[in-house]
Parts: sequence; C-alpha cells; structure tokens
Amino acid sequence: MSNKEKIKGLFKSTTHRTRRIAEFKRSFLEFSPGVGQEALSRLDELSPKKVSLNASQKTELMIDLAWSSSKLEGNRYSHLDVIKLLTYGTLPRNASAEDTQMIINHKHAFDLVRNTADISLRMLREVHRCLADPGDIEGDTQHFVKKHELGLIRETETMSITHTAYTPPVFYPGNGSERIYDLIDYTMNAASEIENPVESAFYILTRVPYIQAFYDANKRTSRIMANVPLLAAGCMPISYDIMQKSDYLEAIMAVYEFADTEIFRDVFLESYTDSYLKYYPIPPALDDDIRLDLRGYQQDLANFVISGEKTGRAELFLAEVSGKSLGRKPGKSDLDL
Repeated sequence: MSNKEKIKGLFKSTTHRTRRIAEFKRSFLEFSPGVGQEALSRLDELSPKKVSLNASQKTELMIDLAWSSSKLEGNRYSHLDVIKLLTYGTLPRNASAEDTQMIINHKHAFDLVRNTADISLRMLREVHRCLADPGDIEGDTQHFVKKHELGLIRETETMSITHTAYTPPVFYPGNGSERIYDLIDYTMNAASEIENPVESAFYILTRVPYIQAFYDANKRTSRIMANVPLLAAGCMPISYDIMQKSDYLEAIMAVYEFADTEIFRDVFLESYTDSYLKYYPIPPALDDDIRLDLRGYQQDLANFVISGEKTGRAELFLAEVSGKSLGRKPGKSDLDL
C-alpha cells in the first residue's frame, strides 16, 4: 500500500481528535519538486506554446477564480450569480453579506495579480488585504479578519485549524525560534527562485497555508497568489473549477499533518489540466467533440498528466495540438466508451 493510500485510509477511519498531534516541520519549507519532471513534460505536450490571455480571457479567469475559490470556502453563489454580481452589480436573492463580500474580494485580489510577476511577501500581503477584508460588515465574521489584521503577519498567537490535528508554528521570543514573518518571507523568496512556474505555483499552494502566517484567509491567499508565476511565464492559469471541497480538504490535511504533497499533487493536476480545455485554443477538429464530452476529456487528460496513461481522447488531443492530426474524428474505440 502506498503512503498516499495509507494517509487516505487514516483520514477515513479516524477523526482529528483521535489522531496524533502533528507539529510544524521547518524542513518542509525547503523546496523539493512536488509536481515532478515527468508530469511537467506531459503538461508541455498539452500546451506546446506559451499562452497569452487577452483582456476578455483574464476577465473570464477572474470570474472563474472568484467562484471556484469561494466555493471551496463554502460560498453559496452559483457561477451565474458571480457573473451577474461582477459584471452588472446584481445581487442574487437572499445572498448573505459574507458570501457577497468574498466574491468581491476575489475580484480585487485578482486585479492585483493579473499583470504582475512579483512573487514576494509584499505582494502576498497585498493579496491578503484584499481577500480578508470584511468591507462594511460589522462585528465578528466567519471568513474575514479585523481591519488592523489585514496583511498582518501574526507573531506569538497560537493558531488552531478546524478538523485537523496540525498545530502551525508559534514564535516564542527569546528561545531562538524563527518568527512567523521570517518563515513566510523565506517561503516567498524560495517561490520566486523556483525555475519552473508550475512547481512555483504548487509550492505556494502547499507552503503558504502550512505556515498559517495570517489570522485567516491563508488558503484563499495561496490560491490567488499561485497564478502569479503561471501568468507571468505565459503558462496556463489555474481556476480550481472542478476541484471539489472534500478532495481539497483531504489534500491540504495531508500537507498539514504529514507534510505530504502527493494527494495534493493529484488534485492540483486534475484542476490544472482542466485549464487547458478552458484557456488553450482548442483544435477546430476536436472543438465539437470536447464540448459534447468535456468531462471525458477532463478525466483522460488528467490521467495522462498524472500517470502517463494514454486513452483515445488523450492521443487525439495530443495529435491535434502538436500539429500531427490523425485526420479523423474520434469514434467509440477512440473515446473508450
């Protein structure tokens, strides 16, 4: 049984209260490839050329990000509701103030990162300022921080994370431990030095929440910030559209409690591969087939990137994007129906 299967089995058979406390591991912040060269090479096969999103595509990405990232926090807005809010300022009936504020905050955060290559602690803090802002909501909130805590790196306060046995780092003055500020500063410097933008994005997604540098909105901040290296390098962005909350929580818990990124890698690559079907120019020969069988292509291309398995759908897609068209429409045997 693989380590990934053991971790998944443990999560299914226990609760965070019955699992051993998992303490912060400083060594986990040191970069080691999480996606891997084989998967990166297969991603390159899906997208042989760099991608330059136009203004319309970036607006579409902003809407997708606002919806999908908020959905992972339990936000009840539909994708159509997000379009109406961010395009026309129309509020859905019975929308909660927190759900609405979260969607608007994602727009503001994406506006910061859509045209920047700045992978730094300064930018991370600015993204957090946008995402964690309660706006005009008064009193305690579930998803935001106090105004004075926007972009603020915590110091000595002990943090607890719901539904996990993980205890984030705490700084104790005078005992030689690193400040939380130093940890997150190290992490963003490390992310900026990672040569491959996909690996950099994956590192941000897994290490920023691990530190829990902010009083809330750490995961949201990492999801938006992960697009900085991707967009700056002309790579596919990631919008988390097909990422399910249960899968994301399981993946991030494996990061928290075991400093293990294998489960997160699969969840990340599934969503990232989906971006190729959304933002890459689809070969005309496959356009109708992909529209009619989108889920099938999503699954098969993700399996190809993760494991190298080639189905009929994957072979057809790769042939078209490489310019080596097979010269035929996919049939039943090709689509593995």
